[in-house]
Amino acid sequence: MQLHRSPPSGFDMLAGCCRPLLAVHGAERITCDSFYDTVELGQIEGAGCEPGKLKLILLTYGDFDHTGNAKYLRERFTSKIAMHRDDLGMVERGDMFWNRGLGNVLVKALAPVLFQFRHSGRFSPDLFIEDGYVLAEYGASLKVVHLLGHARGSIGLLTDKGELLWRSAYQ
Repeated sequence: MQLHRSPPSGFDMLAGCCRPLLAVHGAERITCDSFYDTVELGQIEGAGCEPGKLKLILLTYGDFDHTGNAKYLRERFTSKIAMHRDDLGMVERGDMFWNRGLGNVLVKALAPVLFQFRHSGRFSPDLFIEDGYVLAEYGASLKVVHLLGHARGSIGLLTDKGELLWRSAYQ
């Protein structure tokens, strides 16, 4: 299994976002997270992805900046979407504050206006993953680690070499 880390763009550095991680095993691919841009699509296609080869879109948590293209990629590549159940309402309802604490009232009021999670981009995942789940059936020796913190459904991936990949840490 090879891991391909996409280089961050200027926006990523400014916003603290991470780029997709692509795990390649033979002809099968897994991508982590899915953003709202065409650069990502070009990187995925450039790694040899075509319909039927991108087996899994693994979401590290439910915020729109990590899930934005997931529904589109699932349809384009006939892939499955996997995520932790604790962030389900974020992707089904388009509510990035779902299952989180009260937070800042002003941010909650402005977020839907500034960061639209369009109804057309909402979806239900195909697979719920929990702590300890191994992605072997998708050709990857990556183990899911549930990481409480940024969102209740945040996850990381543990490689067989003991490297922990999580959110912006795998830029």
